[in-house]
Amino acid sequence: MDLAELLLNHCHLGNSVIRPLARLVLQMYWGEVEGLLTDVSRVYGLLASNPESRRILDTPRGRSYLNRQVKRLYEVLYELAWGS
Repeated sequence: MDLAELLLNHCHLGNSVIRPLARLVLQMYWGEVEGLLTDVSRVYGLLASNPESRRILDTPRGRSYLNRQVKRLYEVLYELAWGS
């Protein structure tokens, strides 16, 4: 499952009305977004507060998935905030 695609579809970020608003909000809070998505251990800490999530994330496959998804989310949100 690609979390970036899920986010884009669930929040309707491709919608011509919602996209500019999402861009503005991301630009306003980019420092916080970037700070979180460039620190995978921080994302892990937030997710691992749930014991069931921690059990899944504390595997090589879970860590690999988390790293890939955080990187992908950063790329997609950066493009949404600052891309053309």
